[in-house]
Amino acid sequence: MDRDPYTQCLVVKHNLSRVAWLPAKLSTVGQALRFKRDDGSWDDGWKVLAAYQTLPEYQIPEGRLTKACKRR
Repeated sequence: MDRDPYTQCLVVKHNLSRVAWLPAKLSTVGQALRFKRDDGSWDDGWKVLAAYQTLPEYQIPEGRLTKACKRR
């Protein structure tokens, strides 16, 4: 069993939005975030608009986790 909880969040940047499973410690509404792109660079300017369900990592569908994310 995994110890780290993840929270499903709505994150926005300008007129873009996405739903992502973020580590619970980063899922505070209003929190500014940056995501790691496929090329290794960082995409700044995302903000948590809403936080929904929190689950342990093992219950989240495979391929849905957002692990490359940092506070800004």
